[in-house]
Amino acid sequence: MIGRPVRNWLVTGGSTGLGRAMADEIVARGGRVAVTARETSRLADSCAGPDMLGLAMDLTDSATFTPALHRFNEAFG
Repeated sequence: MIGRPVRNWLVTGGSTGLGRAMADEIVARGGRVAVTARETSRLADSCAGPDMLGLAMDLTDSATFTPALHRFNEAFG
């Protein structure tokens, strides 16, 4: 996309359902997305490309937030 900045997104619960559909649409529209799940093994098939990153993050455990966000920053700036 010439002249447009790439947008970076973080989608929680991205292994199935609405989160997965949203992540796929973001990539289809030229964005980059990090999708989270409690278990990254559930994200393996959806995170094969350079514009989609799978992260382990459990929204019920705040100790998982910082490592996930740090990895997001490393990957997408």
